[in-house]
Amino acid sequence: MRPVKRDPGRPRRDPAPSRMFYRWQRIWLTPMYRRMIGFGLPLAVLAGIGNMLWHDPDVQAQITASLVRARESVERRPEFQVQLMRIQNVPEGLAAEVRQVAGVTLPVSSFRLDLNDIRQRIEAIPAVKKASLFLRAGGVLEVAIEQRVPVVIWRGDRKLELLDAGGVLAGYIDHRTDRPDLPLLAGKGAGDHITEAQDILRAAAPISDRIRGLVRVGERRWDIVLDRHQRVMLPEDDAVRAVEHVMAMQTTQDVLSRDISVMDMRDTRRPILRLSAAALEERRLRQAIAKDVEHEL
Repeated sequence: MRPVKRDPGRPRRDPAPSRMFYRWQRIWLTPMYRRMIGFGLPLAVLAGIGNMLWHDPDVQAQITASLVRARESVERRPEFQVQLMRIQNVPEGLAAEVRQVAGVTLPVSSFRLDLNDIRQRIEAIPAVKKASLFLRAGGVLEVAIEQRVPVVIWRGDRKLELLDAGGVLAGYIDHRTDRPDLPLLAGKGAGDHITEAQDILRAAAPISDRIRGLVRVGERRWDIVLDRHQRVMLPEDDAVRAVEHVMAMQTTQDVLSRDISVMDMRDTRRPILRLSAAALEERRLRQAIAKDVEHEL
């Protein structure tokens, strides 16, 4: 083989890499730099472009409109529409009030229903103790109501209030005759002592047909108001025992059938009977007649 002839005027090429190329090779061989250049740089470019587009008001409006249209298209699907509100086991009047307070206009998408807010509005109704809401299949919003059970009527400042056993407002009535089955309480603070009032009424069960109500006196004690304008004054402490004492006297002596206006039991050791005005006048008349007769004799 003949040796290759070289052009003596052409400079000889150095096969070694340049310093810059050498450094680039070293950087490219480093995994971290290779990932940064291969993935990080394109991502940074895309992020920059996206940030620039995002701050464009026209692009923002288009994106927002697209999201709204997508949401509305999902909300309008038949399987997400609520067509009926079902309220079970409550009177019709209360059911109508629940529908009015809930403020749900049907049909409506289930995505637009704030069940927690609706529940709080329903539980604000005095007659509702607890409410639970469920979305059932077939587009039904089911409302389960736990009603407050009124046990007494309290004559407040302006209205007749129905109170449950805990003294919580359960509704209003316009006339006493609307709930003749419930006992009537009156006086300031009566609603805070319903349990004691119920105990008194249970002890006075033998004369329940004559009881017109209980009156809280001075926020300290109770009076039993009877028909025929009679009143039984009870002590501050152990009022039930005093009522039992009255019932024993009624059984043995029929004391409440006499012409008295007040039976004072504030001291159970010394019950005091106050005659009615007519009985007192008659007694005075008899005493005067007796004195005249004695004087003539």
